[in-house]
Amino acid sequence: MIAALYTTWYAVRGLLIALFWIGLALGFGLVANELISSEWQSHYLSEKAKSLGFRAGTGPSTSIRFPTTGPFDERFGYANLASLSKNLTAKDFDIVSQAQMSPELIDLVDKGINPPYREKTQTGLQIFDCTRAPLFAVRYPERIYPKFEDVPKLLVDSLLFIENRELLDTKYPNRNPAVEWDRFGKAIVDQAISLLIPDHDTQGGSTLATQIEKYRHSPDGRTLSGKEKLKQMASASLRAYLDGADTTAARQRIVLDYLNTVPLAAQLGYGEVNGIGDGLWAWYGRDFAEVNQLLQQPIGQGDSGKQALAYKQALSLMIAERRPSDLLNAKASVLNELANTHLRLLAQTGVITPAFRDTVVAAELQLNSAKVATPPRGFATQKLAMTVRTHLAGLIDTSRLYDLEVKKREAESLACTANRSTSKSLTCSAATAPRFTTPCNSCCDRADGNACETR
Repeated sequence: MIAALYTTWYAVRGLLIALFWIGLALGFGLVANELISSEWQSHYLSEKAKSLGFRAGTGPSTSIRFPTTGPFDERFGYANLASLSKNLTAKDFDIVSQAQMSPELIDLVDKGINPPYREKTQTGLQIFDCTRAPLFAVRYPERIYPKFEDVPKLLVDSLLFIENRELLDTKYPNRNPAVEWDRFGKAIVDQAISLLIPDHDTQGGSTLATQIEKYRHSPDGRTLSGKEKLKQMASASLRAYLDGADTTAARQRIVLDYLNTVPLAAQLGYGEVNGIGDGLWAWYGRDFAEVNQLLQQPIGQGDSGKQALAYKQALSLMIAERRPSDLLNAKASVLNELANTHLRLLAQTGVITPAFRDTVVAAELQLNSAKVATPPRGFATQKLAMTVRTHLAGLIDTSRLYDLEVKKREAESLACTANRSTSKSLTCSAATAPRFTTPCNSCCDRADGNACETR
């Protein structure tokens, strides 16, 4: 009897152990599949994103939050919206329309997560006369890729090799672009080792999506703590699933946004440089259209020397992103050597051919250290535009025209109409979000015979 019980016990124990290992293997397989494919989180986050909305309401908003830090939020003026609203209402402006956030979005922002929405790439100022003819226009960044298909494949492949190699992998359409778990895990291990061995080389685990969150919304554009890193990852994840579980288009948009807005220090006579297009102009004096034409050509066709130099200049800017102020204000030889090191790795992995690598290595970078020239304007137009710009700067309580122009001021949101011939101000309307309206002191007849209207 006792022997039979022992036999039964050993059989049951063996079965339980087998079930444990089978369950562990299945659990490990499910977790591994989730880390690669993001199947579960894609459905959860895409459903969550549906509730994180806002709408334009009438009058002042009763449900809104404003950002307080972050280079992007400061540059576009979002961090100053609360004070701007107060100042403009004190000057007899009325709030016509303002965003009303959903309760779920309010709760998310209150927890420290950046609100997920489709962010604009460009900011600037446009001024028109009363016939809608342009008097003044400036955009920051000025040179951008309008859509992903406009970016040369050679640039995309090179960027992904340097920063985020799995980003555009089509095998898993629902993949979360905010995290590459293998790189993230290695970064954690490297950081732990560096605590014991200070000289240990550590590499970041940031993806392009989290880098964008960092340089747009983190304080001073930096990751100062583990908590800030987790905040970047959460914000980037929600933003990626705004359009649904399939992130294919979102991942392409991440590449596009990064190339159009990556910070590249500041240049004399130009100010802040953001994006590859403006970077090529400010740091190398290159025409953006010409560079793209060269890079769109198959490697080896046309003038290989010009193509090689254009590629090396663009590649150097992607490399400089990690320490832009140091690398772009140092001797060109430093950046040149870094570019050559990357070129050898790019050739080893097949992104470029060995022959093209040798041609590019032979090209020498020459950084532009002179003041960037600005295009001339007619005196009369310039005088009138300056008058309007000064008036608008006074409305938002800034003494710097640069602040006026780099914050989000567009024709549909901040415009001033003026008569080019009489140089008289006509109607003004100012809005970022909220939208304000107020009449100006004078008006004139429009070209169609109607009086100019206050908008």
